[in-house]
Amino acid sequence: MPQRVPNRCPVRLFKGQNYRKLKAKCQSGGELFVDTEFPADASSLGFEKENVDWKRPKELVEAPQFMKSINRFSVKQGELGDCWFLSALSTITQNPGLLYRVVPSDQDFSENYAGIFHFRFWQGGQWVDVVVDDRLPVVCGAILCFTSSRDDDEFWSALLEKAYAKLHGSYGALDTGKSYEATEDLTGGVTERFLLRREDLLTQPPPNLFSVVAKARQRGSLVTCSISETRETLMENGLVKGHAYSVTGARRFRVNAPRRPYVELLRLRNPWGDEHENLTAFPPPDEWKGLWSDGCEEWNLIPSSERDKLQLSIAADGEFWMSFSDFAENFDELYITSLNPHTVNEEAKEAALLLGRRP
Repeated sequence: MPQRVPNRCPVRLFKGQNYRKLKAKCQSGGELFVDTEFPADASSLGFEKENVDWKRPKELVEAPQFMKSINRFSVKQGELGDCWFLSALSTITQNPGLLYRVVPSDQDFSENYAGIFHFRFWQGGQWVDVVVDDRLPVVCGAILCFTSSRDDDEFWSALLEKAYAKLHGSYGALDTGKSYEATEDLTGGVTERFLLRREDLLTQPPPNLFSVVAKARQRGSLVTCSISETRETLMENGLVKGHAYSVTGARRFRVNAPRRPYVELLRLRNPWGDEHENLTAFPPPDEWKGLWSDGCEEWNLIPSSERDKLQLSIAADGEFWMSFSDFAENFDELYITSLNPHTVNEEAKEAALLLGRRP
């Protein structure tokens, strides 16, 4: 693996904007930050959209929170086709150290609030600090156009998406991409790409690919996948063509079935999230409907003690399990982004410190 710059390397200021200096200036003048480098207008959207307003979180809810909790369900895709970015973002929520490096913990909506936030991305071999104001595009007066959280009063994911859009020039620039590109931007890691469903022996994935994925998850690597297509299309089996998913779990279980001693399962998450949260029939239309889906009778083949460890939930949360064989038959690409040992150790220490300080 190529050598990476240590975690404590200098940070480059995007467009020369210094978060601390800009915030101090706003506080001394009693004003909220207005980012002239990424204005609240059509140029930042990057495409035509009518009836868009730009509002700060304090104009949307009474008591906005920056980050209430860390979990992979805090990221819900909006109107923008940036599932490739959000699938990567969902994976780093499972590693608090990585998340806090991208989302600095020195910001909130408390008494020091000045309408300014900052985030960090890996670009060109170093971390880049991107400053944004907190004016977000909304429709119908109060509905976020793009990424939102499961909790209506939590805004870190929407603001992070805005910073990433600024880095790329506009929100529209995020409409297409590869999940491994975003994963590398969020971690500084190195990605290995596996092509699935290929007849050419030279491009077929290794026969032990499930073990490769499981071990990658164990060592803290980030795993995403996609089904190739130019446009997003919901299939009858609940999967979406032209869409990216995050792989949030990989487990091998013994099963109570003849001629079948074990099963290899992957847990995937669709960044569309819980848009069908009031559903009463399962599985939801945009979750896997085949074997090992939510509520599937196949789960009875696994001993109850093992099922209890998984804390299975039947919910329209965008997350589901499927067998690795079904996965390999339906998905086209798998990406494993690995971090070097230095990064993993440093982030583990930083996470412990940060989590110890958070309420």
